[in-house]
Amino acid sequence: ASFSSGRATLLATSSSSWRARGLAPTCRLGPPVTAAAAASPPSRPLAAAVATPSVALNAFALDCPHFDVCSGCTMPVDLDEPPTLTRARAFFAARGVPDFQGTTGVVHGWRNRARLAARSVPDGSGRRSGKSVVLGLFARGTHDLVEIPDCVVHHPRINAAAAMVAEAAARVGVRAYDELDGTGELRYVQLTAVGAAEAPGRATSADHDALASVQVALVWNVPATPVGNEYVDRDEDEDKVPEHARLLAEELWRMGGSGIPLDDRSSDSLSLDDDHHLRAAQPISGKSGSSAVPVQHIGDSGRGYFSAEVSDAPLVHSVWVNFNDSRANDIVGEEWAHVVGPRWQWSRHGDADVCYVPGSFMQSNTGSYNHLLEALRRHVPRGAAVSELYAGAGAIGLSIAAADGGDESGGAAAAGGTVRCVECVAAAAETFEVSMQRLPQAAQARVSFEVARADQAVDSAVRDTDVIIVDPPRKGLDKYTLAALTGGGGDASGARAGHATSTKKPMISGPAGAGRKKRNRRRRKLKDSGSGEGASSAAAAADATQVPDDMLPPPTRLQTLVYVSCGFSSFERDADALLASGEWDIKHAEGFNFFPGGDALEVLAVFSRRREEA
Repeated sequence: ASFSSGRATLLATSSSSWRARGLAPTCRLGPPVTAAAAASPPSRPLAAAVATPSVALNAFALDCPHFDVCSGCTMPVDLDEPPTLTRARAFFAARGVPDFQGTTGVVHGWRNRARLAARSVPDGSGRRSGKSVVLGLFARGTHDLVEIPDCVVHHPRINAAAAMVAEAAARVGVRAYDELDGTGELRYVQLTAVGAAEAPGRATSADHDALASVQVALVWNVPATPVGNEYVDRDEDEDKVPEHARLLAEELWRMGGSGIPLDDRSSDSLSLDDDHHLRAAQPISGKSGSSAVPVQHIGDSGRGYFSAEVSDAPLVHSVWVNFNDSRANDIVGEEWAHVVGPRWQWSRHGDADVCYVPGSFMQSNTGSYNHLLEALRRHVPRGAAVSELYAGAGAIGLSIAAADGGDESGGAAAAGGTVRCVECVAAAAETFEVSMQRLPQAAQARVSFEVARADQAVDSAVRDTDVIIVDPPRKGLDKYTLAALTGGGGDASGARAGHATSTKKPMISGPAGAGRKKRNRRRRKLKDSGSGEGASSAAAAADATQVPDDMLPPPTRLQTLVYVSCGFSSFERDADALLASGEWDIKHAEGFNFFPGGDALEVLAVFSRRREEA
């Protein structure tokens, strides 16, 4: 059934939306699923309008009641075989890597960060009252909202937190955003699952904790505050937070917070390490014959199950407010305000605890990301000097530095090597410094962070370095960085047969509030005015993209290049340029499915320096 008014549409699926699978359970990429487990999957509660199919489900089927109307996923079955994986196999086979494999972990409950639009519910007359708020995603090709309360890819605690936000907004009287006229208050909600702090100074990733709490970020329809930082604290700038946003944050804290009184949220009661509410993480496992929400530990593949046991674990980790009055489709703005709860969000990556804030770039699929990091560390020798470009919050470098070095790989910093992380977002320096404090003392002295663009740092990064790691955004390596790695050889211009060369100007990465993949609008405004930091930064970016004709290859000490790619088209271009330069060969490559349900593939490729023939 569906009804709509203006831009808000509520859609409910019916039994006719279910497609009979009739597929034999398989597990092509990962540990096999036993016939007994596949034949008798535990059931889960569904909305009354949705009928559970009676046929056996494929181990890699999405099995989501919202698939037919929601734009979030594009593949209903065979989630372990996205089309890009087939394309990647052919690409690597043609370049001497015939055994390229892809790994798909869990297909349910993997998403630990979600952004949901907030819109109003039509009243009985079909008019939008603006007083009630529903959360969801837009239907494919429209801006009609679809509620997704039973989304199977979300960590179940995210679904619970979304329901709580809608209820709290109704209690407070928050008005949903109306994109037709730009009125209303709440535009979007960002929800991030946060694993428990099991001990002082030791985090747990949300994919290991069925009772994870949720960091709530409310995107408010107001202009950014005229402060000098991307982040402000409520105690310092309480008047910066709109009253209704403050009331909603306080209501959420009362409903699902840790129990600390609202008037007792100083730095003494909410420590930087979030150790005020220590508890053991609730293991993620199934119970035979129990009613559960599908999800499972990342160590297994396919379908899994969260225990449905009720717990008094707090649902709300913290509440932030983001300021965004743009009439464009931008989800978040540049400024954030911390209202209540712990300031830092921690996640475990290997042996490293990594600190994030709501605007930090982080992988939504923490479990698959940790599998990639584990594979990456095997290609970093002990005692190596490592440089990482496009470092983000520094999860890759920190996990390398924290590795115990008990075998021939990993533990670079602990074994006397160094780790240097380079990131263009200045706000990332603060969280990196906090994260570094949890490293072993010996490793801290050998780890550094530099705020710079990759093209500004690559010349020094390739010197006195054994391993260089690049993790660029979807557009791939910038021209100068690629040229520095190839010596100007290969196709460093970005053109390749079958791939058009982009004529767009280099993007200036934004602050942490917008994510490193977004344009820095504030700097762009300064550039247009011809003054300020933005003008000089834009000029430097333009100059840096000029590749000199006499650029030399990297020093011979640099023997390993590790490329982590989230955009396969740009990776094809960059990989062919590296190979064509005569400096590099592909030593190893494998893929990781970070987004089961969509056509995407994260690629880990290891290049080694080509040996000169005698």
